[in-house]
Amino acid sequence: MSLDIGKSKRSEIAILNFSRRRKPGSCSMQPHRFRRDFAMIPLHRVKARNISVNAENRIHDEEGARGLGFAHGLVSGVTVYSYLFAPLLRRFGPEALESAVVRTAFFAPVYDGEDLLIGPDGPVTEKLAEPVRMRARRASGEPVATLELSRPPVMPEPASLPGYAPREAKDERPAFSWERVIPGRAFHGFAWAPGIEEHQRWCASVGADDPVFRESPLPPLHPGLILQQANQSLTREFRMNPWIHVSSRIVVRDALRAGDAVEVRAMPVECWEKKGDRYARIQAALVRNGRAAVEIDHKTILEVSPRVQPAAGA
Repeated sequence: MSLDIGKSKRSEIAILNFSRRRKPGSCSMQPHRFRRDFAMIPLHRVKARNISVNAENRIHDEEGARGLGFAHGLVSGVTVYSYLFAPLLRRFGPEALESAVVRTAFFAPVYDGEDLLIGPDGPVTEKLAEPVRMRARRASGEPVATLELSRPPVMPEPASLPGYAPREAKDERPAFSWERVIPGRAFHGFAWAPGIEEHQRWCASVGADDPVFRESPLPPLHPGLILQQANQSLTREFRMNPWIHVSSRIVVRDALRAGDAVEVRAMPVECWEKKGDRYARIQAALVRNGRAAVEIDHKTILEVSPRVQPAAGA
């Protein structure tokens, strides 16, 4: 990944207005009127990398993705989410990792090697006092993903924790079938003890070299690595067919750190069909010391119908 900040007009320090009222693919390059309580977030360009090309999910594989009508293997949603988070980490540092509600959505496929331009979707206050919205778009102007981080005065009530009954290492995962995904029936869950090496590998894979991840022997975990555990709740439960991550709502109550002992619990809460695809919402919780440190509402397409022009990112 290459970040190009402050060296050309494309990375001019400005706050963009990506108005939804404009025609698709267009955006205004005019900065908002400056106010003292506005933070300046540089635009940056990132070259997307398919770090999941060897994953079990063959939506990231050339052959598997093309068989479903995509041009190439898809860059994963958690990778794009990591790119969207990068400007917030660079501008706000550790404050961006504190208690918050984060929403992210992927509505167009991203392929390996594509250049993405990421910037604020509206004004940004100096101290994250108001919701911050980020948008990723192609060089053509087509938007592909969004992220919103907010600090509500009152955090959402904690959801009930799903059950937790990890499989033995010798137990085989069953092959995925739609009939096995039953709302209200918890997945087995798994124990996760993220070490510093795992965390460093993730940061390197998404180009996250921020000081907050380097200046402590047990740093806070990268948001993308945390969100990845909701994906893992599926792939540790079943031997999956190609599937797609559509969107997530992440409630961060406490910062997780390298070295923490975490229980990853998950349960389907809703299943439906739309235009030939089969969707599921998965409620996941990353539990530390008996309490949910992070809750994730994960929207997925678990059975993907072939398409010519897909509407969602992986």
